[in-house]
Amino acid sequence: MSRASEAWGYARETARALTGWHIGRDPGEGEGESARSWRLATDLLALAVWRVAGESRLPVEDVPLAAVAGRLGDARVEGLLSRGYPPADVPGPPPGWRGILRRGPALARGARAVVERHLAAAVDDDVADETNGGAPGMPPALWGDRARAVRSAGRPGTVPAWREAADLTLEQLADIASRHAARHWAPGSAERFATAQLATLVPALGAQGASGGWLPRLRGLAGAEASLTAVTRQHPPGVGAFGPRLGGALVSARAALHPAVTLAGELDRVWARRPAAQSVARWERQHLPRPLRTQVAGLEDMVAAVEHLMRRIAGGT
Repeated sequence: MSRASEAWGYARETARALTGWHIGRDPGEGEGESARSWRLATDLLALAVWRVAGESRLPVEDVPLAAVAGRLGDARVEGLLSRGYPPADVPGPPPGWRGILRRGPALARGARAVVERHLAAAVDDDVADETNGGAPGMPPALWGDRARAVRSAGRPGTVPAWREAADLTLEQLADIASRHAARHWAPGSAERFATAQLATLVPALGAQGASGGWLPRLRGLAGAEASLTAVTRQHPPGVGAFGPRLGGALVSARAALHPAVTLAGELDRVWARRPAAQSVARWERQHLPRPLRTQVAGLEDMVAAVEHLMRRIAGGT
């Protein structure tokens, strides 16, 4: 797949996520005129960010939201559609270009409302940093950062997948710890040996701990997921050293941590493009808004709970 196709595929995927956050449901679902309008508006939104990225020679995720809003003005929609269409070799249903041509200005108003709401949300999610060298104001809100914030926070009124998995893990760990303390369950020697391999997850969060910066902490969570994956594959739940109860808790922990692996990979690529003059604090303020920081801290708490129980089991206490 060409770079243009990859960029267009990412633009469509993230436009769908940003629109879904705005309207409270997946714009690709549903029947009726309202659902169809939102599907068309989402494709127009994707086209706008894809055009700005190409014209500015930026990755789609680095496009400022304000620039996308500017391209969705009523008088500018025709320009989005007059320069040919994006590549067609991208998975998913083909965009409804004919419908967009007929209803461009009305659809643009809906797409612009999506961007404007995300611009406001970016202000709400901004975390001011007192150590940023006095740089004025918050950095520009970028497309990819809002897409990541939506993944971390979930749609309004919902619980994000990582939080559901983390809460389930904590419930399972508490149940196991209670049974262990009441002597209703005792691990075998093989189970203690296996858990000993997971008793050092906290060092994987980075030797500098909470003061080590948000990206190192996120990388540490990815390292903890790799450790859980290696051990649970070596000792499958209900088959090897882990019984189904403990194995289920570790599988839930892996599920909670998996989105952090994706986040760490994405932000490592963003970090590689960091301008030389931009301070680390300024970079973190721009690319790690409140929802991502909440996710990192919540997952760290979960990992600490896993490690604590693993130490108890491995030590036979």
